[in-house]
Amino acid sequence: MRIHGINYNSIYQQRQLNQVNNEIAVNKSSSVTDFQYVSINQNYLKSYCPNFTANFPKTLYRAIYKPEYESLMKNGYSKGEKFCSLNPKGWAGSQWENGFGYGHNNIYFVTYKKNIFPTSRIIQLDNPYYKSNGTQNWGDVRFLIKDGFTLDDIECIRKGNNECGKIIWPHEKSIIAEDILKQRQRIEELINAVISDKEFDNLDDIDELHHWCRKHHDIPQKIIDKTNDKFSQALIYYMIESTNDKRYLQYIKDKIANNAKITPHLIKYLKNVGGSDLLKKTKITYQ
Repeated sequence: MRIHGINYNSIYQQRQLNQVNNEIAVNKSSSVTDFQYVSINQNYLKSYCPNFTANFPKTLYRAIYKPEYESLMKNGYSKGEKFCSLNPKGWAGSQWENGFGYGHNNIYFVTYKKNIFPTSRIIQLDNPYYKSNGTQNWGDVRFLIKDGFTLDDIECIRKGNNECGKIIWPHEKSIIAEDILKQRQRIEELINAVISDKEFDNLDDIDELHHWCRKHHDIPQKIIDKTNDKFSQALIYYMIESTNDKRYLQYIKDKIANNAKITPHLIKYLKNVGGSDLLKKTKITYQ
């Protein structure tokens, strides 16, 4: 994604680093490599300890491959040291499309219950980093769960590589309905946050909202309606492109007729939905 008017240099440098780290993280998602990681890094792991005094109070996530998922469903437990993260994208996810399962299919995303693991079973692998205001950010801290886990430790399992995936196994049926409500609330929060961010410098919100557009095609229209079209046109095109929904063809046609600037995301959208002819009718310089 590249939106006009945003300084990407420092942000993309960090994302490139995350991408490299992420590919390493993928290899820690099976029981064998979890054990290898502990064996190789024993001294490193011993240098950290949980900063909590009761059961672990935060939500932990873990990505698993299909064999571990099938074994968990069959036996009700998964043995061994288990690599996990506080990041709902999956550890080192530079965007919502990757995370734990970057470049791989048949990924399942486990969300553990809060307050389910005693701190004696949690090994903290790294420290939270400090924000510019001095507060701690725990968003991507990694952990190991000692001695494995059972289905009773899990809130839900999703198909996919992050918290946005569809729930395929809930500990309680009510979780599915609650999740749908939480998704709607989260989307509204993101829309309002993005609209109020005049500098468009919060790429995490934009990235997550773009990810949700794949499933919720009405998001771009909500932004258009709420801003009376006084908004970043490039960002709207970015959202529309992820929907591949033909409902926006007339909107695009009107914009082109009014000499709106064309972006790569708009070109991609028009090609995907069979609207390439609209590009031939204009002499607008592409951005």
